[in-house]
Amino acid sequence: MRQTEIAGPVAAARLALLVAVLAPLVYYGVVYRGQLPDHRLIVGYNDLVLHAASFALVTCVALVGARGNRVRLGGLVALAAGIELAQILDAERTASLTDLGASLAGIGLGWLFALMLELAWRGLRPPRTWTTP
Repeated sequence: MRQTEIAGPVAAARLALLVAVLAPLVYYGVVYRGQLPDHRLIVGYNDLVLHAASFALVTCVALVGARGNRVRLGGLVALAAGIELAQILDAERTASLTDLGASLAGIGLGWLFALMLELAWRGLRPPRTWTTP
């Protein structure tokens, strides 16, 4: 087990948190039919900000202290693409490449934030060998 890998009850809590943040993402991305209200600071960009923030949160929770980050990142990219593909099949929804781009940007931001958290967990010491996620 890696020094930064989370195990035991903490891993169970992380899994519960991951499910708690994934469920609304999938619900609002695929099932929800209503219009989300615009916040006054992001009028017109509400959807893009929600895509980026949602995927950043999910990515960070999925990656911190976990092994197999390449597989997890691939799964998150597939989830983002799957949500947009599911919207193609729904006559009341519209798929958008800009939404997919915002989701991918959120995945990138979440990955960077997870990396910063892991570095802080290690006491800001770089690992002996750098590996890709």
